[in-house]
Amino acid sequence: MEEIYDFVVGAIAEHLQAKRVSLMLIDEARAELKIVAANGIPRDVIEETRVKIGEGISGWVAQHGTTIRTSEVGGDTVSKVDLNERYQSPSFISASIALVSPLKLRDRVLGVINVSEKGGGALFSETEQAFVENLAAHTAGALDNVRLWKQLEEAYLQVMESLVSALEAKDSYTAGHSHRVTQYAIWVAEEMGFDAARVERLRMAGLLHDLGKIGIEYDIIAEAGRLSTEQYERMKQHPLIGDRILEPLSFLRDVREIMIYHHERIDGKGFPFGKVGAELPLESKVLVVVDSFDAMTSHRPYRNALSLEVARQELIDHRGTQFDPEVVHVFLRVLDKHGLLR
Repeated sequence: MEEIYDFVVGAIAEHLQAKRVSLMLIDEARAELKIVAANGIPRDVIEETRVKIGEGISGWVAQHGTTIRTSEVGGDTVSKVDLNERYQSPSFISASIALVSPLKLRDRVLGVINVSEKGGGALFSETEQAFVENLAAHTAGALDNVRLWKQLEEAYLQVMESLVSALEAKDSYTAGHSHRVTQYAIWVAEEMGFDAARVERLRMAGLLHDLGKIGIEYDIIAEAGRLSTEQYERMKQHPLIGDRILEPLSFLRDVREIMIYHHERIDGKGFPFGKVGAELPLESKVLVVVDSFDAMTSHRPYRNALSLEVARQELIDHRGTQFDPEVVHVFLRVLDKHGLLR
């Protein structure tokens, strides 16, 4: 959407030869407009400006869903607008040459587009108004498509997480494992300076990393002792099964790449592919460390949970073979800060 906002603002500025253009969206919780893209407006103004719905020309357009051209000022359409109001920011319309159009989806206003100071001092024409209104309508439609897509994504994720919860409910020894792994992974990602998008991908990968176990026979999942060679070979398929389950969901492509490698080792002795460290995404290396740590510190039918001190030493002892050394270093640091999850 950010690319769409920038395109719309740039197209209007170029086509109408306007010195200042801003696209504002409604923050429904605060009942105010905020700038999401602009041309010809200082960064600090973009970040600080807020306009209440109903206040000024931009607020009036947001409230009534009607375009205003300043050539119409004084007419009945804008009689309720305080034309003498002076805005504190150049992003708003204090000049006599201005055009403000709503981003309108059916009867719902999502925001406004402000255009001001046309080159040469001319008024905006009806044709130029129609151009802005057309772009505003398409932008509103794109916004709604994104909203619907996000709702669909969230619904899919909730279904996937429910499957993981159902799996963990069958095995009391792994209950809560995915959520603990996820929290550990988020702590490491934040400590390593991952941006918000990478943290979110790792969060989803942590929640869903064992999803493939839903396709492993229950007698293997519930095995009270150590797995036989045949059972273990079958269990090693769960990263591939999880990948196949999520394959139709294109928005999880990057998440799948993290998940499928969560049992790999940086020395190439892991599964399912035997990848070496240089071939693994950093997010996967994080998941390997935190997943292994939580497994070590959780009770199993065939052994008690390792103590925090012993599990820490296991990570240290296997740096450079099973685990990425830098990830281990960061994880131990966040463990000191946050402590062991139960």
